[in-house]
Amino acid sequence: LCTCSTDNENAAMKEMTFSVPISVLQDERQFDGKKLKKLLKPLGKLYNTSSDEGIPINSTEATLSVEKMMVELNRLIQKEYSFLYKQYQKLKTVVQAEKCDSTTNVYTVTLQNTDCEFKSIIEGSPATNCSDVEHHHPLSCSILSKVASADEKIIGAYCSVDLEKSFPKKKSICKLSRYPGEEKFKTFVPEEVSSWFHDAIVYVPTGNRPLSNSTHSNNYRGRQGIVGLGMLPHLGAVQMNVVTIFRKNGKTTEVLSLINANGSIEIPKKPFGDEIDHILREAFGTMKLSSSDIEDKLQKLYNATISTKVKHRATPYDTDDAYVITEVAGVLDESKEHIGSINEFPSDGKFQIGWKEADKSALRLKRFAKPPKGCKDCFKMQLEEITVLRSMFREPEELTFDNVENLSKLEAFVVNETALFEDTSLESISFSLKLKNETNCTLVLSVELPFTYPLCQPPLVVIGCSSLDCHKLDALNVQLRQYISSKFAQAPFLYDTAQWICETKVPTDDEAPVDEGSDVLETSEQPNESKVFCRYWIYSHHIYNKVKRRGMLELAKQLDLTGFCLPGKPGVVCVEGDRGDCIQFWKQVRKWTWKKISLKHVEEEEDSSLFVRKFGTFEELNFATQPGSRHMDFGLLYKFMVDHGCGDMFIFCFGMQGRDSNL
Repeated sequence: LCTCSTDNENAAMKEMTFSVPISVLQDERQFDGKKLKKLLKPLGKLYNTSSDEGIPINSTEATLSVEKMMVELNRLIQKEYSFLYKQYQKLKTVVQAEKCDSTTNVYTVTLQNTDCEFKSIIEGSPATNCSDVEHHHPLSCSILSKVASADEKIIGAYCSVDLEKSFPKKKSICKLSRYPGEEKFKTFVPEEVSSWFHDAIVYVPTGNRPLSNSTHSNNYRGRQGIVGLGMLPHLGAVQMNVVTIFRKNGKTTEVLSLINANGSIEIPKKPFGDEIDHILREAFGTMKLSSSDIEDKLQKLYNATISTKVKHRATPYDTDDAYVITEVAGVLDESKEHIGSINEFPSDGKFQIGWKEADKSALRLKRFAKPPKGCKDCFKMQLEEITVLRSMFREPEELTFDNVENLSKLEAFVVNETALFEDTSLESISFSLKLKNETNCTLVLSVELPFTYPLCQPPLVVIGCSSLDCHKLDALNVQLRQYISSKFAQAPFLYDTAQWICETKVPTDDEAPVDEGSDVLETSEQPNESKVFCRYWIYSHHIYNKVKRRGMLELAKQLDLTGFCLPGKPGVVCVEGDRGDCIQFWKQVRKWTWKKISLKHVEEEEDSSLFVRKFGTFEELNFATQPGSRHMDFGLLYKFMVDHGCGDMFIFCFGMQGRDSNL
């Protein structure tokens, strides 16, 4: 399944920094999280969480309890906002109060500004002597407290202006504060004010903070009321996959389900308890197939998988530092060509999966195993636009397609929609367009058309030019991305893009963009970069995109770097040359959109007489297990690295010792 990862890959990914953009990318097929939960309701919960409600605390008892904590609450307010809230804040109203368990209470309260100074209250002056003072920005707070004997202390709090408007009206605040992890409860932060940009006067989340040297990003969804890992395996984005796999068995549609005691259908989910990837692979292995046949079936399974991102505000497992990204992986095997050919699946001892006849509830999920609506219309528009481009660019080298067979497959799909399922090896159209701008500079456009271009996604276009240095080329590509973003309007516009490029002035050195990013391995950069020789080893979750692959070849050529690129899953890139050029290559490549990419290792040698290039040129390797396969033979890669004197680097890239597949 395309969402799988091997143990070696997991080991190599432990050092990765996971981050998710705040803005939603246009090229992602998406589905609303609430709708998914509704669809899965009869087929097993998406998230297994406790829903215990708290016991209401009477108004008098709640008021007395909060009054005892007001000095500490004021101390928290003064800690960050003494310049704005100089006076003592007294309790105005306890809006809601609940006992969540024997030692945990939660409150929502409103505060009243007074004429007393906080310092005088600390020194013993009674708060009862304070008079109310009108404040333009009154505060409201949610408070999480621990009760021990007669003492009660604040363990979490959130205070903000006008927070009262976001307090739950008919919901249990204990239920909203309950966390399914070790900490059990979290500070209640309403979704409406959870954004990091919202001005929180007090924010004290519960849980254990990550170590200071941990590299991660804050949850882009905002404050979650709890810090650290919680129940998640690592900081940052953690992907959860809902697996919807169907097959046709005669006239019956069957769905892959967890086998449970009550015999009902339950859709597998991972990574929270339902790992099925290794079972799928073991199942293919029990069919007494040759290794090439197994790879062929796995490849067909991979090609047939359709991924859908799930849009959701938050999940019960989210913390400030770790958060869930949900994706639905859908497969429909109508002819038992791959996954559908397996009748019985092995058990891992913990759970069993198998085929069950799909009921109405399961069939509703079948939408995730089919191409998005409008796909046929997109293909038709792509073919029409390509016909126009062919009529405009007739010279042999002006318009070059990477795979002409894809055009025939597209045409077949436009005529017969089932052709897409009959041949699951369809790839997106990619081609090169050679142009000359007003300064007679030859530019090469590398273009890839996503399946849903132009109705849902913009094209992926990158400019290459051997006569431009990387800074000017980078600036030109920045302008191109801005142009495409501004012109994308669900209509074909490739010819307009080509026309714009021909008329656009090539940026000067002063106009070249400044890269504000930095990398921990670049901090050792010194003035005499050209005298220091480097070899960079780059590891990517996968490298499939032909535009990126072509871009790396052109960039390495411009920077006079040698090495190799191994496409596939995972992907490996090695470049060697002057340190400055290697740094520039890495800066440029990591700007592109990747699922996961990291600089795994750097070799340096300041004495040029000791540095020997191990590669004569920069080339793309092809060690496919069989023609057309995306799976590479890493035994052949290891042999290649040994032959070039760098076999010891294999363990840095993959976390395991290499082995020649010919031995």
